[in-house]
Amino acid sequence: MIDRVKRFLTLFDWLWLPVFLLLSVSWLFAPGLYHAHYGSLAVISSYEDVSRNWSWIFRGCDVLAAAVLAAAVWRFRILQRDRWLGLALVLIAGLSAIDGLFPIGCRAVCTAAEHFSWSLHDIESAVLAVVVALSGLLVFWRTRSWLSIIFIALQISMAVVAVSGVASHQQLVVIEFVYELILVAWAAWLAYGFAPAHAISKPAQKRVRRVFMWLTVFSGVLVLAATAAHHHIFGPLLGLASLEPQIPWLAQHGIISGLLLLYIARQVGKGQSRAAVLMAVIVSSLLVSYALYRPRPILLAFSLLLLVALWLCSEAFGRNVGPPPLAARFKDFTTVMLGVLAAACIVLAAALVTGHQQQLYRDVGRLYHRSEMPLARGEQRLPERYETHLRQVTNTLGIGLIALLAWTIFRPSTRSHETGEADRERARRLLNRYSNSSEDFFKLWPPDKQYFWGANGFVAYKVAGAVAFALADPIAGGAERASLAMEFTEYCRKHGWRVCFLLVPEKSRKIYEPELKLFKIGASAVISVDEFAEKTVREKWWRWQANRAAKAGYVYEALQPPHSAELLNELRAVSDAWLNRPGHTEQGFALGYFDQAYLQNCDVHTLRDADGQLIAFANELPVFGRRSQRTVDLMRFLPDVDGAVSVLLRHVLNHWHEQQSAKTFDLGFVPLAKLDSTLANIARRLAASRFAAAGLEQFKGKFQPAWQPNYIAYDGDMLDLVVVVAALESALKAH
Repeated sequence: MIDRVKRFLTLFDWLWLPVFLLLSVSWLFAPGLYHAHYGSLAVISSYEDVSRNWSWIFRGCDVLAAAVLAAAVWRFRILQRDRWLGLALVLIAGLSAIDGLFPIGCRAVCTAAEHFSWSLHDIESAVLAVVVALSGLLVFWRTRSWLSIIFIALQISMAVVAVSGVASHQQLVVIEFVYELILVAWAAWLAYGFAPAHAISKPAQKRVRRVFMWLTVFSGVLVLAATAAHHHIFGPLLGLASLEPQIPWLAQHGIISGLLLLYIARQVGKGQSRAAVLMAVIVSSLLVSYALYRPRPILLAFSLLLLVALWLCSEAFGRNVGPPPLAARFKDFTTVMLGVLAAACIVLAAALVTGHQQQLYRDVGRLYHRSEMPLARGEQRLPERYETHLRQVTNTLGIGLIALLAWTIFRPSTRSHETGEADRERARRLLNRYSNSSEDFFKLWPPDKQYFWGANGFVAYKVAGAVAFALADPIAGGAERASLAMEFTEYCRKHGWRVCFLLVPEKSRKIYEPELKLFKIGASAVISVDEFAEKTVREKWWRWQANRAAKAGYVYEALQPPHSAELLNELRAVSDAWLNRPGHTEQGFALGYFDQAYLQNCDVHTLRDADGQLIAFANELPVFGRRSQRTVDLMRFLPDVDGAVSVLLRHVLNHWHEQQSAKTFDLGFVPLAKLDSTLANIARRLAASRFAAAGLEQFKGKFQPAWQPNYIAYDGDMLDLVVVVAALESALKAH
């Protein structure tokens, strides 16, 4: 018996929401059932009148839905967990049951009891509206939730329209249906917040997104095909796919509707939360269309099931779910709208000054209502070329505003936190424990990093546009790096950012697979210090370089901090001369730039000519722990001194060999190195004017390094990769 009860309760946990939603909106089918008999629309309570056929179905569904909601309050202990919201849900359930038990209407002569029933229904409706409004205010007061803000705004706007008397009877009926839909969704959302979460596996989430994406793609393609062919060829299917019943302007411009749906499909496939919400809004609008404007029970049932499925699978849409900065998002849209309004005011002012305002009104109105606005006596028709021009202007304006609104909805969050000295000190402590790269100092400097903190580690990152660039690898214990990388990926998704890890070595691929895609972008030149000093340096080219340097009288010196002001000034002069060469700029994030405070943390290797003038230098990056690999950052030289860098690096390697302070030397990453593919060859040609990748690879090849592949790990598809590459330059800019 106990096992049966447990199974029943488990089944209830899974099914209560779809059952409640489907029962609560049964009245959506009423206009379709009654349309053949009565023709015009009526309020919901009129369809539930006891004198009408099928009314018992709608009233019975209302009572059953109220029972399900009350059971959810009991099952999830909502009254014990939140007294006021629990009380609100109990009242909503009770008042909904009264609505079903005491409908408006008389079979014949109204009795006192029936008058009382009618009065009780009115009282119930008023009290229910007040309870729901108070629950919205309570949620807003506690959480400042944007959903509660939208809900309250909708309630107020609908109440104003209903009370003001500006709407016709048919419009009021539509408003009532929409209002009741919103109330049902609100009650379900309140109870859903207390229900136990049902986790959906990652593969299942991908399948859900794929299903909804292809459904939206189908809708968009259908709209585009119908627009290109003929509206009537596709019959009732077009109504399922398009926005035509709701937005006539879009129906006249099916290309815009189709492209908008295809754009939404891509966002749905990526798991964008706001795309799912927008899709839910579109499906909800279809509910109203298939219930009221063009009653179609089959399409209504399909749309209703689609909406319920979308709600149940909401966990699959976890990207960009952070609270949207409404003020920032709508500021852009409002600014444009104010500009459009200002332009319209200028046109109107010019018409008023010249006395042509009436002509202006008629000309604009006649663009889309030619048959409804006949010419007045003595009035001349606007020339066809002017009508065409004005129509193009208004169409373009509409398209632009829709595109801008879509961008404000889907653009990622720009929220970020300031990184303080305490954050950098905490990062330094973790680097001393877990550092595994000679370039990990770049996770502290330049100071353009933000930190994502895990339980016992961090990721250093920077947001550029819609991409969060992170330096590989996460700093944590070996077993924790993969989980920290995935935690950071989920964090970026919730903010609507694409994530990209730079530069991922071959040995770390498993940290990012299979959640992220890996794309090989080049290789790093890693040199064995002992092999270079004992073998490579004896080869012909290096002997020739050594002889040239000896004849020129070059002098090498390794200097430890603190460095004198005089030396720093000399370094600055060489750096400035190097930067004056075409194509040389300071960079940041994954590279360093000239900064005296930065250099005071580094050993500096210098090369001077016979006269003592500094001609080249390189700074050695500090390492954490007892790492046996070293690397340098800035390698700068006077432009008129040929071969200075190779001479300097030969001395640096020999110095490490003599001191036994390093086993390997990471000479740095070379874009497109050791890549032999059509795509790589195209990239080399396109990048030839930006950097000499081939020359850099050839120069570093003189050291006979072991080339170690480097990747970027990114989240998304090829289009996302294009966005990542486009944003990379901005991320690497020195600030």
